[in-house]
Amino acid sequence: MLQAIARDLAKLGQRVEELNTRQEQMAGANANLAQLQAMAPDLAKLGQRLEEFNTRQEQMAGANAKAIEQLTASQDQLVENIKAIQQLEKTQEQVARDNAKTAEQIKAGRDQIARFLAARASEQNPQPRTSAPRPHPFAAPPR
Repeated sequence: MLQAIARDLAKLGQRVEELNTRQEQMAGANANLAQLQAMAPDLAKLGQRLEEFNTRQEQMAGANAKAIEQLTASQDQLVENIKAIQQLEKTQEQVARDNAKTAEQIKAGRDQIARFLAARASEQNPQPRTSAPRPHPFAAPPR
C-alpha cells in the first residue's frame, strides 16, 4: 500500500508540474493577449489608414485614367491638326503654282493684245513710203 501511495504521490507530483507548466504557458499567453489587446487600437487605426490609402489610390487611378484619355484625345487632335496644316501647305503651293501660271497667261495675253493693237495701228496709219524726193517748185536762184 505504501508503494501505491508513493506511486500516486509521484503521479500527483507530475500532474502538479504539468499544471505549473500550463499555468506558466497561460501566463505567457495572457501576456501575449495583453500585448495584442494593447496593439488592437493601433491595428484598427492602421486598418483605417489602409482603407483611406486604398480609396485615394482608386481616386488617383481614376484621375490618371481620365488624364490619359484626355491626353490621347489631345494627341489625336494634334495629329488631325498636323494633317490639316500639311493639306493647307499643299493647297498653298498649288495656289502659288496656279497664280504663277495665270500671271504668265495674263502677260502672254497682254503681249498678244499689244502686238494686235500695234498691227492694227500700223494698218490704219500706214507709214509714208520713202521714194525719191520730189522737186520743189520754186524759182531758180538768180545768177
